[in-house]
Amino acid sequence: MLALTPEVASRIVALPRVALRGCFPHLDGGTPCLYDVQPGPSASLRLDRDARWAAEPGAAWPASDLVALRPGVVDTRELDRCHLKRSLRVGGIALDRDLPLPPLGQARYRAGERILHVEARQLPFRAGLATAGFAVACE
Repeated sequence: MLALTPEVASRIVALPRVALRGCFPHLDGGTPCLYDVQPGPSASLRLDRDARWAAEPGAAWPASDLVALRPGVVDTRELDRCHLKRSLRVGGIALDRDLPLPPLGQARYRAGERILHVEARQLPFRAGLATAGFAVACE
């Protein structure tokens, strides 16, 4: 955070979780100050444990949404160890495939908010010859 005037600096210092980084003389004669803002505590949101899959009924393709069960923040370091599992069922045969996890649109989610939307858009699904299910697996 940047304070260009002493009045603004005095208001910033009163905020919680703000630490002065330093004040630096500027060519215009002023002395702006930089402040670090520490993020507040937030609950971690794990895709494999804090979210559920909801099938999208009536879609032309098998489609599902991964929905947050509680509010929280997805740790991007945790995403590296997660992948998407797609289960393909044709007749009585089940075939599972691990796929890369698609990029998420944001990091913070509210309870009930859609985290991820996936679809299986191959011809056997459209023709009704196969069904698909999705899961997130984290190591």
